[in-house]
Amino acid sequence: MRFADIPFAIRATNLEGWGFEPADFRRLLRLDPGGCLMAVAGGKKVGLTTATSYGTLGWIGNVIVLPEHRGKGIGLGLVSRALDYLEANGAETVRLNSYLERRSFYEGLDFRAEFENIRFHGRLTSSGSPSRMSRVPGLRDLESFDRRFFGASRGRLLASLRKEFPDTFVTCGEDGPCGFLVGQVSGGACEIAPWVVDPTGRGDARGLWRALAARIGETQAAFTAPVLSRQAWAIARWARLEQGLKTIRMYHGKKAHGGIPEGILGVGGLEKG
Repeated sequence: MRFADIPFAIRATNLEGWGFEPADFRRLLRLDPGGCLMAVAGGKKVGLTTATSYGTLGWIGNVIVLPEHRGKGIGLGLVSRALDYLEANGAETVRLNSYLERRSFYEGLDFRAEFENIRFHGRLTSSGSPSRMSRVPGLRDLESFDRRFFGASRGRLLASLRKEFPDTFVTCGEDGPCGFLVGQVSGGACEIAPWVVDPTGRGDARGLWRALAARIGETQAAFTAPVLSRQAWAIARWARLEQGLKTIRMYHGKKAHGGIPEGILGVGGLEKG
């Protein structure tokens, strides 16, 4: 995939109602250009997928084939090529988030289920006084904190998000980070991705939520969390959020580099972990 292919990627994903913006694909292309793949048949673009390498851990997302070209093995070819790319770049474990109805397709490619994710959505409100949030820590400290919970280094992604969303990249912790979130504001709504908070009690998930609301005002907000995250369920109850789409996290290869899902309130994106 090249930047000139982004309009096709948007049209294709819009067919599924995924709500991608051009900035999302620009970010993926900057993050790992070699992993963004196109399928072409008869000289025409018919599908795509994106693979992101985090060293020993890789992620696959955005597997889509135009409806009139489905059932011809193109999706299988895209995922197989993405696996080859990630493994050639050192991945011992490759993960993805699948829609529940597509689980058997990935099981046929030797992916195995780990746990479900659930989407929460509702109104981002600033009820109560926002907790005092720390300044954004150095990237090295932030990457080290995030790695514990994500399972691998995604410093390049965090650096990109900090540059794109400087006013809504919120952290907490006086002696080093114990939580952070990124409010990706677009089209009058906010996707909170990623959102990571130490689950031992050091972090302040509610304070991060309030601080984000204080910065951008009340708006529609959403995040996708592992069902294992008690913090996410607590925030959903407290903020009176609704439950939405469920997906399932799956892995290929070693069951390793799993991080600590209990500390994840918002994944960085279904397509990139």
